[in-house]
Amino acid sequence: SMPAPAVAVVSAMHGVTDALTALARIAAEGGDWRTPFTQLTRRHVEAASALDPADTLDSARWFAGEFDRLRTRLAAMAEAASPDEREAAAVQGLGEVWSSKLVQVALGGAPAGWTRLDAREVLVVEPSALGAMVDWPASQARLARWRETHPEANVVVTGFVARDAEGHATTLGRNGSDYSGTIFAVLFGAEELTIWTDVD
Repeated sequence: SMPAPAVAVVSAMHGVTDALTALARIAAEGGDWRTPFTQLTRRHVEAASALDPADTLDSARWFAGEFDRLRTRLAAMAEAASPDEREAAAVQGLGEVWSSKLVQVALGGAPAGWTRLDAREVLVVEPSALGAMVDWPASQARLARWRETHPEANVVVTGFVARDAEGHATTLGRNGSDYSGTIFAVLFGAEELTIWTDVD
């Protein structure tokens, strides 16, 4: 019998969310964001090349694009020289995006039947006194639409990140990845949810 489809919801690599939060703050304050930016880039590029040494899954180009966009964004934040909460939140969630790519690559990528879901395409939340509340009907409808073009059985999903009702990238707040796991277990109709903490 075929194994049941699997959905893996991932958080950022250790320390990356803090590093991104600091990067956004340093850029907004006009400090030297380039040095920590370079360190963060190197860490992910090295992980990608360790997982995909021959770059058969085209991960090097993907990461180059990601870091180009982040560099442009940080330069713009430095230029504006004033903190923008919305920009900071968007930057803060990038660790999950990168991590989801690394895990997809580690699992063998599309050739092995693993696709990637950026939760910002599907998950709609609204802030409340209790933290981010899920808009279930909107999220369910978006996932159904996403599924039409991504029929692969297995999915790696970005934890922690989402969009608000206006379409701006946001996060579920500190340690939101466990919450993401639970949300996506519901959205995908999973039979079982297993949470692993601090995986090497």
